[in-house]
Amino acid sequence: EQGRGREGRKWESPPRNNLLLSAWIKPDLPPEKAHRLSMAVAAALHQAVGELAEQRPTIKWPNDIYVGDQKIAGILIDPIPGGEGFNVGIGLNVNSPRSDFSEELRDRVTSLFLSTRRTWSRDFVLRTLLERLNHWMDLLNRGEDGWGEILAYIRTNSYLIGKSVHV
Repeated sequence: EQGRGREGRKWESPPRNNLLLSAWIKPDLPPEKAHRLSMAVAAALHQAVGELAEQRPTIKWPNDIYVGDQKIAGILIDPIPGGEGFNVGIGLNVNSPRSDFSEELRDRVTSLFLSTRRTWSRDFVLRTLLERLNHWMDLLNRGEDGWGEILAYIRTNSYLIGKSVHV
C-alpha cells in the first residue's frame, strides 16, 4: 500500500498494517480561511494519537504528528476543483514494527505498536480518528469561536514551540 506525501514524497506501508485514508470534506469556510482546515485535521489526528499512544504527541504544523522526535502520522490536503471541498489524506502508522521502515527512516518514524507494544485493531483506530475528526470539524464550522479553540489547541501542542526553524 502506498500513500502520497508533500513534495512528491511517498508514504509506504505494508498491506493491512497501518491506516492510509482519504476523506472528502467540505467545510463551511470562505476560500481565504481554507488553511484552517489543516489545523482542525491536525488537532483531530493529534487527539486520537494521544488517546491511543498513551503518550503526549505534538503537532509539527502544517501536516505531521510526532511522538517524541519521531513522526507517527501525516496529513495531505488537496482542494477539489470547482470549490467542491477538499480531499484530506491521512497516513497513520498503526501496527508497523521497526523492520517495516527503511534504514533511512527507522530512527525518524514510529507507530502505535512501537509506542505501546501492542497490536491495534485498525477499525478501532479508524473509529477513534473519525470521532475526533467529527468533533474538530464541528468546531471549524462554528466560525470564529471554534477557530479560537482550534488555534489554542494547536499552540498548546506544537512541536515547533521553542525550536529553531529554517525556511
